[in-house]
Amino acid sequence: MIGVFFSLLQFIAIVNAFLRSWRERFVLGTIGAVLRALLSIAGAVGAVWERLVRFPGSDVPAPLGASVIVLLAAALGPLLSFVVLWSAHRRRKDAPMLEEERLSRPFNAWLPVALFDVAFVAINGFAYLISKPF
Repeated sequence: MIGVFFSLLQFIAIVNAFLRSWRERFVLGTIGAVLRALLSIAGAVGAVWERLVRFPGSDVPAPLGASVIVLLAAALGPLLSFVVLWSAHRRRKDAPMLEEERLSRPFNAWLPVALFDVAFVAINGFAYLISKPF
């Protein structure tokens, strides 16, 4: 349940990044926010589909389509966020002093999205490590 809450907070951060990127005419950020939102929705749909078919403790394997959707959303979502964040950082890095504050707005909008992704990747990686010992 707490994962759903944080996913909802991340989705709000993605919408905020979209609006601020749109306002600042940061095209990569705008397109990235739309794709990131679609990946978040696809991941949620795949997770629900997987949960509807596979019950905890059962031997029924999850459907391949649901697993692929969740895997793609989990892998491509953070990658996309970090590429857009890096691009926003590069955009503001070499800006003249008068433009620096305006050009840093997309970076500041994408930073929470990337922080949520860092948290999700770390939590999922740790959960994988403790569930599948070497």
